[in-house]
Amino acid sequence: MSSLTLMGMLFVATTSLIAAGATWLAVRRRRDGGPLGLAVSIAPIGRELGLTGTEDRATGTVDGHAVVLERIAAPRRTGPGERPVPWIQVRVASGVADLELASERRAGSSGGDVVTGDPAFDRVVWVDGDPIRVLALLDAPTRGMVSGLMRHAVHRDGTWLWSSEGLVPDPDLVRSAVATMIAVTRRWSSLDAPSECLERAVTDPVGGVRERAGEQLILWWERNPDHRRDPDLELLASTVQLRGPAVRLARMRGEAGRDVLERWAATDGDAALDAVLGLAALGIAPGLEARLLAHLPGRDPRVFEALRTVGGPAAVAALEGVVAQGNVWGAAPGPVDSALEAIRARLSSRPSFEEGAPPAPPGPNAEQ
Repeated sequence: MSSLTLMGMLFVATTSLIAAGATWLAVRRRRDGGPLGLAVSIAPIGRELGLTGTEDRATGTVDGHAVVLERIAAPRRTGPGERPVPWIQVRVASGVADLELASERRAGSSGGDVVTGDPAFDRVVWVDGDPIRVLALLDAPTRGMVSGLMRHAVHRDGTWLWSSEGLVPDPDLVRSAVATMIAVTRRWSSLDAPSECLERAVTDPVGGVRERAGEQLILWWERNPDHRRDPDLELLASTVQLRGPAVRLARMRGEAGRDVLERWAATDGDAALDAVLGLAALGIAPGLEARLLAHLPGRDPRVFEALRTVGGPAAVAALEGVVAQGNVWGAAPGPVDSALEAIRARLSSRPSFEEGAPPAPPGPNAEQ
């Protein structure tokens, strides 16, 4: 081998080592947040979004929402000192003040976590807002979008904040995040909450979401009776299985819910009492007084109130027994005394013959 060839090989090897060292240093400086990483411009991403500005900050509107894109250097402590770490931040004004989305509860927050009933979603997203609106918003596709956003974003106080540590990410990633934040905002702002919640209760692929949506919709109907529509009540009744919501929904449906009330009235627990009270609201029926008296030991004031209307001699005897036991109910007349008074007054006003039976025939000495 000639000396010239050997010198050429050494030159190539030395050049390769220098290039490799420079590449390693560049990667290290980028990873550590050194000047090389911070020197990368965000202008191309800004242009992708239709924003204008400098290499460090771009502003503008996207689909009518104010957007700010910034490159910042946040300090990070490493051992005895600190080093700058590059971050890309995107702020999108939503104008929505009554919804908070985050990966965890904000320190000092007094809001409650709205559980959707989807375990996969509830594990990674903390939500604060009106429960019926939250459940209306979070259909399966939206839950997927929000879950993905929460790896980098938070929404509170009318603003989305999306951030990514390191070098400028793929412009498509930022553009997709902004589009998703705006889509969620617009969906929240235009919700027909009862209609959407009914949709969740009937068609959501996750059973827990269907149950939670049904419960919240029934609560909303109880507070807003003027907004109940028989077809909606009937549709939800075909899917609700939980005893409490099923009974409350049946009471709303009136006579159409009698079969459900009869079924649950024959069981035990709070749902049974609610079902019996629902039957009492429909009017006197065979066996109703006995069913109410079966719940008398619970001393629920609603039972006394229902007995005022449907109670008979058996109810008088039972309530007199409660009084004899010295049960104290506070202000007079208490629920027991009041119910007794109402039942006695009603019984005393009845005709001497049974209602619906013909009067007795006249005696032999009656006037012709």
